Amino acid sequence: MNINTKSYIYLIILIPLLIYVGGSGYVDYKISVFAEASNRGPNPRRFPDDSRMVIIERFLQEKDVTKTKILVLGDSQSHGNKYSFDRIFSAYLEQISQLGLLNLSFPDARMIDHMKLIDLLKAKGFHFDFLIYNVNQGHTRTPNEFHLEEDMKNRIYYVELLKNPFTYAQVLDIEYMNRVETETLAFVQRPNYFSDLENKAYFELFETFIQKAQTVSNHLIFFVSPHAPSAVESNNYTMQELDIFTEKAFSVCDQLAIRCTYPQEIFDDQDFLDIVHFNQKGHQKMAEYLNQQIDKILNQ
Repeated sequence: MNINTKSYIYLIILIPLLIYVGGSGYVDYKISVFAEASNRGPNPRRFPDDSRMVIIERFLQEKDVTKTKILVLGDSQSHGNKYSFDRIFSAYLEQISQLGLLNLSFPDARMIDHMKLIDLLKAKGFHFDFLIYNVNQGHTRTPNEFHLEEDMKNRIYYVELLKNPFTYAQVLDIEYMNRVETETLAFVQRPNYFSDLENKAYFELFETFIQKAQTVSNHLIFFVSPHAPSAVESNNYTMQELDIFTEKAFSVCDQLAIRCTYPQEIFDDQDFLDIVHFNQKGHQKMAEYLNQQIDKILNQ
């Protein structure tokens, strides 16, 4: 084998390796920068299925276990929907409470997803003073859905990363973007959005979730998701129908002696982008409300 042939073989081996090392290093750098700027984790649903938990784990590696006092879990209402991480209630709450906060909410996240996240947080040594969770009435019909895989599956993550590492980096860039075009309420039809509000399987899982949440936090603050009243009515429901769910959720919370609230009375149509997602005014209201709940606990 001559020198040119050897050099060619070395290049074939070396070039993919350099791409992989450079690409994975670039993504790790982007995650590190993002984690330093944001208390909200990246939306795992933007990544391939088998790499979602690994992305979250990488994000958590950049967080100080000793300084994070509040954990926020929930779906798109807590995640902030189209707002950048610095314009949502978790960012405002961290500012006014002066307590380190971690928001691992993501769009359409379900209780099974949150239980997997709690297991990951426990394994990483996190324990919080407060866990805040938004309980969404729209999830009762499909309690067993989830979006996060059971295992970390690092191998598949690295395979995907090797294919196109810069796609991962671009996804992280989206988290910095404010994609809200208007602050006014839009009437979007959501057929069967509130159905099976007394689903027994949902509330059995809800009880299990509460018990697991208690293992990572000293205090739980659950709030039933407020909605834009006019948008609820445009979907052929009434606010009174939602009270069916609220009463059931409160009953479970009372049995397990945790704080469960329903801040609907402080919100109106002017606080929403659509039926469930806050605008800036709504996010600021929610932060102030939750800070009051924290103060009540601290002053007991």
